[in-house]
Amino acid sequence: MSKKYRSTHITGKLTVHHYLLSSSSIKHYLPHTIPFSKANLERMISRYKMLYIKPNAGSQGIGIYQLVRDNKRYTLKSTSKINKSFASLQQLYDYIKPRLRKKYIIQQGIYLEKVNGNTYDLRTMIQRKPKKAWAVTGTFAKIARPNMIVNNYYQGSRVAMMNQLFDRLNLDAAQSNARMAQIHKVSHKIAEQLSKKKSGLYELGIDYAYDHHGHLWVLEVNSRHPQIYLLKKIAPDMYNRMLKYAKSIGRSS
Repeated sequence: MSKKYRSTHITGKLTVHHYLLSSSSIKHYLPHTIPFSKANLERMISRYKMLYIKPNAGSQGIGIYQLVRDNKRYTLKSTSKINKSFASLQQLYDYIKPRLRKKYIIQQGIYLEKVNGNTYDLRTMIQRKPKKAWAVTGTFAKIARPNMIVNNYYQGSRVAMMNQLFDRLNLDAAQSNARMAQIHKVSHKIAEQLSKKKSGLYELGIDYAYDHHGHLWVLEVNSRHPQIYLLKKIAPDMYNRMLKYAKSIGRSS
């Protein structure tokens, strides 16, 4: 990261969640998210059949667990290839607790819309130049490999452009335009809300997903040097647009 990099960042997924939760126009896009503890795990798994257990501060899909309740059994999977089943929540807790060596959160699991049988999510970059307004500079899809619990490029997901995604979802022009308009609108609301809570923000990478009912969810907001390099060869026009904004605040890539 350049020493001249001017954009500040917000530390911790839980802090970002609380900042967004305080906005009445954003909170219905947010999955239920609370700190990890035994009591919170019991409460959340009794309410939701699927949970994600994530590092409060982390990236690239590392250290994430998926927990699924099916009848009276609990299945735990992770990005490090753990796949275990437990007869009781106590057994599961005793197994996972020693492996959580830093602060973790519990997040409501979302049953994501699928494309060609695989889950996907979206990354939107919203940026601004010093003393300028926020602008959405690009959105692309990350399509998971079969049996993966996250949609992350660094965990093997494939990148697709939005027109490719919409074609595979069989969405017509009106449906596609409506989704893009919604993403742009929510992205601006998020940028404006977080800017009220933390001064000096100039770029955000927002991860969205649609569930199988078509509801939009905000999965995560990354304010710490969101990665754009992966687009350099895949979508050079989008990459160059993002880079132009990034260079105005001291980034080189």
